[in-house]
Amino acid sequence: MVSKYWGVLAGFSSSAIGTSFGMGGPPTIVYTSLTGWKQEQIKAGIGSFFMCAGIIMITAQTLAGLQSTASVTLAMVAVPSAVSGGWIGIRISRLIGDFSYRKILFTLLGTMGCMILYKATMVLL
Repeated sequence: MVSKYWGVLAGFSSSAIGTSFGMGGPPTIVYTSLTGWKQEQIKAGIGSFFMCAGIIMITAQTLAGLQSTASVTLAMVAVPSAVSGGWIGIRISRLIGDFSYRKILFTLLGTMGCMILYKATMVLL
């Protein structure tokens, strides 16, 4: 079981990485995966985080004038597809055992980490 204080660090790290590289998920995914939660709780935690983060991000960027009406409209048009994809993903993931779920989750996490390192390397070059 991981201390809840690590959640604060995961949230801060997710924000920093998300702002820098556009992929803030890894710290949140690691934190929720190490809490000892069941598969359903992990999915709910990660899904809630990304939904809240996305809403806050789009709202803040819009208020700061960084988003146009067209881009916000496109984001709103994409919401039904995102919800449908999430619903389908939840249904499919119920067919996967907890060990396999975590294996897939950490494989995707490793892939995201590699992508972030690649982007960071490209920025430095």
